[in-house]
Amino acid sequence: MILAKLGIRNFWLQRQRNLFALSAIAIGVTGLICIGGYIDRWEHTLRTDTIYMRGQGMVSIYRKNGWLMSRSLPKKFSLTRSDQDKIYAIIEKLPGVERVGSVLNGSGLISNGCHSQPFEIRGYDLAVDQWMRERPIVKKWCANSLRFIRGQSFATTAPGPLIGIATGLAGLIGKSAVKALTSSAGPLTSLTEYCSGPGAAARIAEDSNVQLMAMTASGHFNATDADIAHVFSTGSKVNEDTQLTAPLSLVQDLLQTDRVSSVAIYLEDFRRTDAVARDLRERLSQAGLSYDVHVWNERKLSPMYSGLMNFLHAMSLFCTLLIGSVVVLAVVNLTTMNVLQRSREMGTLKAMGFGSGALVQIFFVEAAVLGVLGCLIGTGIAKVLAIGIGHAGIHFTPPGSSVAQDFLIVPDVLTIFEVVVFVLALVALSAAATAWALGRRSCLDLLTHSA
Repeated sequence: MILAKLGIRNFWLQRQRNLFALSAIAIGVTGLICIGGYIDRWEHTLRTDTIYMRGQGMVSIYRKNGWLMSRSLPKKFSLTRSDQDKIYAIIEKLPGVERVGSVLNGSGLISNGCHSQPFEIRGYDLAVDQWMRERPIVKKWCANSLRFIRGQSFATTAPGPLIGIATGLAGLIGKSAVKALTSSAGPLTSLTEYCSGPGAAARIAEDSNVQLMAMTASGHFNATDADIAHVFSTGSKVNEDTQLTAPLSLVQDLLQTDRVSSVAIYLEDFRRTDAVARDLRERLSQAGLSYDVHVWNERKLSPMYSGLMNFLHAMSLFCTLLIGSVVVLAVVNLTTMNVLQRSREMGTLKAMGFGSGALVQIFFVEAAVLGVLGCLIGTGIAKVLAIGIGHAGIHFTPPGSSVAQDFLIVPDVLTIFEVVVFVLALVALSAAATAWALGRRSCLDLLTHSA
């Protein structure tokens, strides 16, 4: 107890000098929490986008190699109606499943009646899409992606064959109108006049109707008319010129099949993803069924999530090492100055029977007080900054993104705890090591040393 009192007393006596080290620690904690909060924000956003906005679910079931080949060879690598029934029967026995949906991917050509562009299309259950858009977690973390550039969701648009089109692809085929906003047009009397006559560009832009052409699952050619229900952004410039979405029934009609590319499972708790995937593999194996089971964060399924999170973690590691070095140098410098200035006091204590370990404890307590205060101040500043930035409404467009994002810092409790523990450990170890190295000198050396 006396050693703790001495440490606290020394901290107060050296408060002016300690102020500089305290500032370094507080700024370091603020920086680390803000970096962690920025990474937490993107972790939540990318995870929610991958699972819900892209219709991938927490766990996906494919035919063998279907995740790679179902688009190019749908008849061989997609799930038949019989496959789907077997899979759904097993999923019903899994605990913690919140929702199940089917996804059918395809490709083909989209035409405005005058020229065509290649597309990739994703068909999904309308009920699952509507459920996803109402989920609080999606509204919180994917608000920008959830909004349509123009138009409305399939469920709120007038009935008929409907598609959603990415902004880049809409621009390539000259379409700007959606079904709800389409102006009335007279009957088409001449394709040449429609495509190249006076006002052709405006006429095409105001017409929401498009034609979709694709090879069916059996290898035949098929085409269908559809109206644009909404224009959306994919969030990635790489996919902006090719992506379509549509109700599952329309894509199945276009490809002339009742098959699906995958079955997506949505869980009540995403943290149980790996456990549910293992359980599902075991159940499928016991039933003699051979399907591929993938989880949402696999690199081959979610390259955008994996790549961006790896980059952010690498950046975080570099910043942590840099800030940690500054904190260590500040504490080592402070402890060294304190030991040298109070060398006669330390010598007197040694002469009274206190060992080197006891002397280290005094400086350890002093550093602990310094570290705790610095962490409290830094955490408070970080929280104020996070709230202020959140209310400021700052927007920016990340590299490779096709849509502006809100600049947010959202540190969770675990991040703050990890930062505080890390900084306290650095402060305590730095002070203890420095005090031990300097405090091992003899009693005579300490008493005769002049600061």
